[in-house]
Amino acid sequence: MKHPVSQTKTGWVWCTRGMRESEFSPYGVGVTLYFQFLKFLSSLFLIMIILSLPAYIFFYNGNTSVGEGGLKAYFA
Repeated sequence: MKHPVSQTKTGWVWCTRGMRESEFSPYGVGVTLYFQFLKFLSSLFLIMIILSLPAYIFFYNGNTSVGEGGLKAYFA
């Protein structure tokens, strides 16, 4: 395998030249930008998952009756 999955330097979509360096440069600009975009999207989705975890926990712990109390009644 010429480019292992976890050890290949793909670079970042960034302003500085040092951050944009990639091992996929010999294959052209399109291939390089594709893998940089995949890396950017995976990082963005990871951040979005972390930010949405409190909402998932809140709705998982909620109940349907308002009179019982609990976390849902506290915020209501």
